[in-house]
Amino acid sequence: MAAARTLVCSAVLPLALLAASRARAEDAAKEPAHKQEKIEVSRPKDYDERRESTAAKIVVGRDELQRFGDATLEDVLKRLPGVTVSASGGISLRGLGNGYTQVLLDGQPLPPGFSIESLSPDMIERIEIFRAPTAEHSTQAVAGTINIVLRKAASHLKRSAKMTAGAAGSRPQAKIDAEISDRVDKLAYTVTASAGRTEFDSDALVEQVGRDARGRVDSIIVTPQGFHGRFDQASLAPRLEWTLGEGHTLAWESFVQAGLSRFIYHEEAHTSLGPPPVYPVNDLAIPTHFTNARTSLAWSRALAAGARAESKFLYDYSRRHYEAGQQAYDDSGAHILDRNVHSVAVNDNLTWTGKYTAPFVPEHALSFGWDAKSSRRGEDRVQTDVTFDGNPPGLIDESYDARVRQLALYGQDEWDFASRASAYLGLRWEGLDTRSVGNVVTNVENRSSVFSPIVQGLWKLPGTEKDQVRAALARTYRAPTPFEIMPRRYIANNNTATSPDYQGNAELRPEISWGLDVAYEHYFTGGGNVSVSGYARRIDDVIVRELFNQAGVWITRPTNDGQAVSRGIELDAKLPLRTFFPGAPAIQLHGNASRHWSRVEAIPGPDNRLVQQPGFTANAGLDYEAAGLPLSLGGNLTFTSGGAVRTATTTSVYRSRTRNLDLYALWKIDAKTKLRISGSNLLGDDVLEVLDFFDESGSLQQTTTTPVHRTVRALLEMQF
Repeated sequence: MAAARTLVCSAVLPLALLAASRARAEDAAKEPAHKQEKIEVSRPKDYDERRESTAAKIVVGRDELQRFGDATLEDVLKRLPGVTVSASGGISLRGLGNGYTQVLLDGQPLPPGFSIESLSPDMIERIEIFRAPTAEHSTQAVAGTINIVLRKAASHLKRSAKMTAGAAGSRPQAKIDAEISDRVDKLAYTVTASAGRTEFDSDALVEQVGRDARGRVDSIIVTPQGFHGRFDQASLAPRLEWTLGEGHTLAWESFVQAGLSRFIYHEEAHTSLGPPPVYPVNDLAIPTHFTNARTSLAWSRALAAGARAESKFLYDYSRRHYEAGQQAYDDSGAHILDRNVHSVAVNDNLTWTGKYTAPFVPEHALSFGWDAKSSRRGEDRVQTDVTFDGNPPGLIDESYDARVRQLALYGQDEWDFASRASAYLGLRWEGLDTRSVGNVVTNVENRSSVFSPIVQGLWKLPGTEKDQVRAALARTYRAPTPFEIMPRRYIANNNTATSPDYQGNAELRPEISWGLDVAYEHYFTGGGNVSVSGYARRIDDVIVRELFNQAGVWITRPTNDGQAVSRGIELDAKLPLRTFFPGAPAIQLHGNASRHWSRVEAIPGPDNRLVQQPGFTANAGLDYEAAGLPLSLGGNLTFTSGGAVRTATTTSVYRSRTRNLDLYALWKIDAKTKLRISGSNLLGDDVLEVLDFFDESGSLQQTTTTPVHRTVRALLEMQF
C-alpha cells in the first residue's frame, strides 16, 4: 500500500503543475528558442553531438549498440571507448571501478539491488560517456559517467520480434525480444518485452601454498571448484507520451522484471601438506527469486523566450529472496554441517527532480535544478547450523534497515562567449544523510556534503573546421556505500589471510577528488574522427582495505588512508576507409587505447596502484558492408593488461591480462528480416588471479585459474 500511495503522489504533483502553468503559458509571447533548446528538440540529421557539445562526451547510437547482437549489456559496454569490464562484471572508465565510475539509467543513479544485466540491449536507445562531470548529474563520478538512455515512445507504427539461440561452452542460451510502437493522435506509445534462459557451467582451480618465516613450504591445499546453474528472466517496459501542446509533453514509463536463478556450487579441498581447512568439502545450492521495478512520470513544457521547465518523479523497487543450503564434509567424507540460510532484501527508492532553463542573457543557456531522493533498504537473514561433529549447533537471526536521504541543488551555464569558443560553468551541492539500524550491530548515522565546482571549455581552432581543443577542471567525490558503512560481519567458510571475513566501517568519510581533463580532436571531411586526451586526478581520504587478525580470525574492512593520484592518456578513433580512399570498400575502422598510472601514498611500493586499475587497455575493430550483397561483417579485439598490485602493507594481488575476440555476420534476407550470427570470447583465454599475504611470520599464496567459455549466437530479427 505504501508503494501504491507513493506512485499516486508521484502522478499528482506534475499534473497540478501542468494545470497551474497552462493559463500563464497560453498568453505568453512566442519567441524563437535559444540555440541550445533547438538542439535538444529538433537536431539536424548531420548533427554531431560529440563535436558540438561544450561538455565532453561520447555518444554511441542504437545501430552501433546492436551490431554484434549481444545478449547482455556488459558485452556491449566492453567494446566502447575507454570502458573496461572485469571478469566479475565490474564496469569502469579510466580503469577505475569500485564506485569511481558513475553508471546512470536515464540520468539517474542505478538503485541498490538493480543490475544492468537485467536490461536487454534492445531496450537501449543510446549510451553517453562523460569524461568530465556536469552539474545536472551527480558528481559521484571521479573517473567519469556512463549514462544508459532507454528507448522512448516512437512516432510511427512498428512491430518487431527477435529470437536468439546460442551456447556458452556446452550450455544453451535462448531469448526472445518483442516491440510494438505507434502513435494515436497526440499519444505515442512503445512496449518492449523480453524473456530468456541462460545456462552456465564453469569450473576453477584454487591452489593455496603457505610458507613459514624461513620461506619453507608448510601447507599445500588444492581445491577444484565447480559452478553450474541457470538464469530465467522476463521483463516488460511500456512507455506512453502525451503531446499536450507545442513543446508541452507528459511521459510515463515503467520497467518490471521477474526472474529465478539457481546456482549450484561444489568444492573439494585436497590437503597434501599441513592441516586441512575446517570444511574441506562443500556443496552449496542457492535458488534466488528476484523482482525489479521502476516507474516514472515526467513533465516538460516550453515557456516564453525559449525557457523550459521540467519535473520528474521516479519510484524504484527491488526484492530478492533466496534459500541457501550448504552441506559440508570432512576429509573422510563424514557429514559435519547442515547449514540453511533464508534471506529477504527489499529496496525502495523515491526520487523527485526538477530543472528550469532560460536564456536570461544572449548566448547563455542558464539552468537551475534540484535532485531529491529517499531510499530504504531492509534485509532479514536467518541462518541455522546443524552439526554432526560434536560442535554446538548455531542460530543467527539478523535484521538490518538502512535509510538514505539525499538532496542536491545545482546551477549551470553554457556560454558561447566567442564565435569559435564556448564554456560550461557548473556548481552542485550534494548532501547525504545515512541512518542504519540492526538487531546485532551498532546503530550508524552518517552525514556528509560536497560542493562541486565544474569548468569546461571548447575552442575550435582558427583557420580550420576540423580541429578543436577541450579542457575541464572539476571537483568530484565518491561516497561510501551502505555495504561499506554497515558494521555487519560477513563470515568466510574457511577463514584465512587470503579469504578473510569482511566487516563494514561506520567511520568512513567520502573520497574527494580534484580532476583535470584535456583533449585534442580532429574531424575528417568525409566522416570519422580522432581524439587524444589526458587526465589527472588527486584523491583525498582514499578508501583502502586493511587486514588484521582478531582473536585468531582474519578480518578485512575499508578505511580512509591518505591520498592517491591517478593520471593517464587516451587515444580513440573512428575512420571510414572511404574518407581517405574514395574507391575503397565500405570498411569502417575503429579503435581506442589507454595508458594509466596511479599511486596510493599510504601503501609501500612498488605496484602501489589503485586496486583494479589496469596499466593499459586497447580496443580495435572493423565493420564491412559487402558491395552488391546484403551482407555485413565485423570484428572487435579487446585487450586489458595484467600485473601485480600492492593492496596493503601485507597483501598484493596479481591478475593476468585478458583478450577478447568478437565476430559477427549480418545477412539482410529482405527489407523486414535479418539473420545475425555472432561469436564472443573466441580466444578463450583463462583468467588467472594470485592473492599474496606476507608478514614476519611467513606467507600465504592463493592462485585461482578460471577458464573462459566461447559463446556463439544466432539471432533472427523480423518486422511486421
